[in-house]
Amino acid sequence: MIAMRYRKYDITTAAGSALSFGQSLSCRELDLHGFGSEAEIVKAIDKKTFDADLAEALKDAEASAIASDPGEGLENDGGSCNFDQAYIVRRRLSPAKALKIANLAGVSLEKGYRAGMWLVGTTLHGQAARRTVMARAAATRLNEAGFDAAVHYAVD
Repeated sequence: MIAMRYRKYDITTAAGSALSFGQSLSCRELDLHGFGSEAEIVKAIDKKTFDADLAEALKDAEASAIASDPGEGLENDGGSCNFDQAYIVRRRLSPAKALKIANLAGVSLEKGYRAGMWLVGTTLHGQAARRTVMARAAATRLNEAGFDAAVHYAVD
């Protein structure tokens, strides 16, 4: 048995690779060490803990978006109107599970147009640069929490 750390989770697996406890690896590096895909690693994590951590990260993303709001006024909201929004990548997340996690967090999660893409419905004010700033803050907070997140840029 080998113990390792995936994101912030401690993983124990029967792979034949020699990794030190606490070593952090990317998904690509996991394959090189015989740990399998990200989905296999995530299966080893207690699902309730993972769901709660994602819900907590979504709450923090909501708070970060609101805190980053530059305020009203044309000087803070210039540029093209857009539908910019943070998203996370979670393959194998069912719509029912997404709804449960979103309800825990007080945000919405909507399935995106790419496989595993979930648009995060945090509070976003404005319609241009102001909205972009808030979406970037939410995505940054989700990345800091260890989830694959980015901003979906969509110009109106």
